[in-house]
Amino acid sequence: MNLVSLLENTAARIPGHTALRFEGRLYTFEDLNVLVNMTANGLKKLGLGPRTGVC
Repeated sequence: MNLVSLLENTAARIPGHTALRFEGRLYTFEDLNVLVNMTANGLKKLGLGPRTGVC
Protein backbone atom coordinates (compact mmCIF):
# COMPACT_ATOMS: atom_id res chain seq x y z
CA MET A 1 0.00 0.00 0.00
CA ASN A 2 1.26 3.50 -0.81
CA LEU A 3 0.26 6.90 0.56
CA VAL A 4 -2.17 7.58 -2.28
CA SER A 5 -4.03 4.31 -1.68
CA LEU A 6 -4.04 4.90 2.06
CA LEU A 7 -5.56 8.38 1.68
CA GLU A 8 -8.14 7.23 -0.90
CA ASN A 9 -9.20 4.25 1.22
CA THR A 10 -9.45 6.32 4.38
CA ALA A 11 -11.38 9.11 2.61
CA ALA A 12 -13.85 6.50 1.32
CA ARG A 13 -14.21 4.87 4.74
CA ILE A 14 -14.39 7.91 7.04
CA PRO A 15 -14.67 11.03 4.84
CA GLY A 16 -15.93 13.36 7.57
CA HIS A 17 -13.28 12.60 10.17
CA THR A 18 -10.55 15.13 10.85
CA ALA A 19 -7.34 14.30 9.02
CA LEU A 20 -5.35 17.47 9.62
CA ARG A 21 -5.33 20.61 11.73
CA PHE A 22 -3.35 23.44 10.19
CA GLU A 23 -3.27 27.10 11.21
CA GLY A 24 -6.52 26.80 13.14
CA ARG A 25 -8.41 25.05 10.36
CA LEU A 26 -9.64 21.46 10.32
CA TYR A 27 -9.44 19.38 7.15
CA THR A 28 -11.38 16.14 6.78
CA PHE A 29 -10.06 13.13 4.92
CA GLU A 30 -12.41 14.05 2.07
CA ASP A 31 -11.02 17.63 2.00
CA LEU A 32 -7.45 16.36 2.05
CA ASN A 33 -8.12 13.85 -0.73
CA VAL A 34 -9.65 16.58 -2.94
CA LEU A 35 -6.77 18.98 -2.27
CA VAL A 36 -4.13 16.33 -2.97
CA ASN A 37 -5.82 15.41 -6.26
CA MET A 38 -6.12 19.07 -7.29
CA THR A 39 -2.42 19.58 -6.58
CA ALA A 40 -1.41 16.44 -8.49
CA ASN A 41 -3.54 17.41 -11.48
CA GLY A 42 -2.08 20.92 -11.48
CA LEU A 43 1.46 19.56 -11.47
CA LYS A 44 0.54 17.15 -14.27
CA LYS A 45 -0.78 20.06 -16.38
CA LEU A 46 2.61 21.72 -15.92
CA GLY A 47 4.28 18.61 -17.28
CA LEU A 48 5.58 17.44 -13.93
CA GLY A 49 5.22 13.93 -12.64
CA PRO A 50 7.08 10.92 -11.40
CA ARG A 51 10.58 10.63 -12.79
CA THR A 52 10.59 14.05 -14.49
CA GLY A 53 13.78 14.93 -12.64
CA VAL A 54 12.33 18.17 -11.29
CA CYS A 55 12.43 18.73 -7.54
